[in-house]
Amino acid sequence: MTGLFARRPRPALLKVLSLSLLAAGPSAHAIDDPEADWAARSRGTGVFYADNFAGLKNDAELRSRSFLQHKLNTTRLFLETGNALSAGGAARIEVHPQDGEGTATYSHSFDGVGSQTKTRREKELYYQFSVYIPKYMLDHRFRTNKDSGNVGHKFTILQEPDKSFRKGEIVITSIGFTHVVGAYTVGPKGTHPFYRKWPAGSGNPCRPNTPDYQWQAPVDAGPQLERGKTDANNCDLFRRRFGMFYSYYKQHPVFYGKGTVSEQGYPEAESARHGINWVPDAWNVIQIYVSEPSQTVKVWHARRGEAPRLVVQEIGTADMGFREGNYTGAQLLPRLEERAADTTREASFVIYDEIIASTSPIPFPGGHHIDGSPAHPSNPHRGTQEHVDR
Repeated sequence: MTGLFARRPRPALLKVLSLSLLAAGPSAHAIDDPEADWAARSRGTGVFYADNFAGLKNDAELRSRSFLQHKLNTTRLFLETGNALSAGGAARIEVHPQDGEGTATYSHSFDGVGSQTKTRREKELYYQFSVYIPKYMLDHRFRTNKDSGNVGHKFTILQEPDKSFRKGEIVITSIGFTHVVGAYTVGPKGTHPFYRKWPAGSGNPCRPNTPDYQWQAPVDAGPQLERGKTDANNCDLFRRRFGMFYSYYKQHPVFYGKGTVSEQGYPEAESARHGINWVPDAWNVIQIYVSEPSQTVKVWHARRGEAPRLVVQEIGTADMGFREGNYTGAQLLPRLEERAADTTREASFVIYDEIIASTSPIPFPGGHHIDGSPAHPSNPHRGTQEHVDR
């Protein structure tokens, strides 16, 4: 590790990180020409910000590029060259055993790469980034101060490069340590996640007035049939069809000290059949569409090189509130609320790369598009597919 400000991890931590990164190699798959792929996406119609960390020489140069270059534990922010995408460089953020909820952040404004101002203000945009998440980060149940089951990792905050918990921000999460890709916003009445509740008479066979009436919208994998049972009369098959997991999670939250997340039953078998989960030891690609005027939020996820799937679809119902000049940048970070220091855990990390912001839909790596067809830059509101089966 290099850098004027870097404090070198102990040898044991270096070994853990090195082994994890060596195992990471094959994850950026199915892209014939990464450089050409990046060029096509980053120079597309409507793109006003793009960064793949090209040309950086050391940690100090990376840290000076971040909007929060002098705040939030910058000694955990490193230039990654062993597991990066198109330009051979990326931003790695480490979490060490002694670290609490505060974490290093790679943040940027929309004024330009490395800019320390935030004058460009967007009310409607598409935002795409790639994130590599090791299995340990997803599968380890981190210790938290209150040991609440209802916490999980944040991986991105889209709104401003230097502020948080502001009306209208979009936060990408791993819900409750369940491996499930999720998101929430801060609205006029506080924080609320993007999920839906089934009304009475909707065909949901699960018990009314229970968590079985919450689901991971908008997954619909189609009718399910198994051993004479269907999703119309069996709760497990209904959960399988729609990827909903709250019913299982409310009965089986993930707690510290009871084994890994996998050992505690996640990803949950039925909802994971068609639900949308973070892929460990791999590059995950996220795209967010937000429109403050129309109160709309959509989120897509894909393993790098694969077709995207719709995770969130709130059209006119996002309840973000209204705030002039809402979106000036973003923060990329592996934050976990109430995370406590814990000498029993390993050093862990996430890696970020290939950041793009645009006024038009952005193709996913490998030429995939959010509506399953060639890009339609003249119509940024396309991409309303109900489901895409893997």
